[in-house]
Amino acid sequence: MKARLKKVCKTCTESSLQTYYYNIKALAKIAGHDEPPNHGRWINAALLKKIKRTLTLMKFKNMTIAGNKALAAYDKKNEEWAKAMMESTAAYNKERDTQKRTKRETENWPKEGYKAMAKLAKALHSEVEHLYDRAPAKVTMPQLWQMMRHVILFYSKHALRGDLADVQTRRLQLH
Repeated sequence: MKARLKKVCKTCTESSLQTYYYNIKALAKIAGHDEPPNHGRWINAALLKKIKRTLTLMKFKNMTIAGNKALAAYDKKNEEWAKAMMESTAAYNKERDTQKRTKRETENWPKEGYKAMAKLAKALHSEVEHLYDRAPAKVTMPQLWQMMRHVILFYSKHALRGDLADVQTRRLQLH
């Protein structure tokens, strides 16, 4: 299956190919196979119905993508699977656009919310503030990692609004 995927997905990165392969294997297991078969007949309407009934939206979306990638590897097409992939992707995107936290995100979110994030960003800033005075060449990789943690948490308080920002970290000289 890996070789077939590589043949049809010439521009895919190695990590993308690996992800597709693992998802195709997972889909094959749901269909009752230990490994993806050497034919595309197993990717059928019954399997699509089964995964739609049993999986969460995100997992269903991933499995429809896997099914379509496997079909492409078998040099086959299935309009029902293609439609399911497009519809599940649109539904997933619509759900994510609501910006509601997932169960996992909710469980991991600090009790004090953004207030806790701001407090942590301030604490991290005090740990790395002295590093900003050094020339870039004099900052070690572990120190750079600490600085990056601060910048990431800084943006939890100062959110970007749909565009990328240029960030310049320097001391202001007041005259």
